[in-house]
Amino acid sequence: TFSGLASYATAGYKHLQIRVTGQQSFTGYPYQFTRFRINNDTGSNYSHHTLSGDGSSVTSSAGSSTNYIQMLPLPGSQDANVYGALAIDILDFSSVSRNTTVRALGGGYFAGNQKFIGLSSGAHYSTSAMTSFTHYIDAGVNWTAGSRWSLYGSKG
Repeated sequence: TFSGLASYATAGYKHLQIRVTGQQSFTGYPYQFTRFRINNDTGSNYSHHTLSGDGSSVTSSAGSSTNYIQMLPLPGSQDANVYGALAIDILDFSSVSRNTTVRALGGGYFAGNQKFIGLSSGAHYSTSAMTSFTHYIDAGVNWTAGSRWSLYGSKG
């Protein structure tokens, strides 16, 4: 969870980007998609779309009236030193006249020689300024040691 994001707005930042290098503790298949929640809002105020490919097939999914934005998965811990990457853009995070939109591009290598690349996007249907977000995995799955999040701001 990142909190205190109002200070980024005060400093003049308009958009945020989170760069993730991560791995999840889940070792089964299929891998668990990660999730994104804004301002700890657990209501059904989100929608999302995902498009992904593994080199031989393409899949897509969507959800509306959900209590999270579905983000892309990251590899599981069955391969100890394999981490995936995500770049998550949060547009107009401090606007009080627009809904917050999020998009992510990422991929990784998954056990069994499975490669994965994808694009996901979502919206939070609230005009409250974003002051915090949580990037998590559902179903009791945790992030492994060595996972890292870096937060960047853009003024343009």
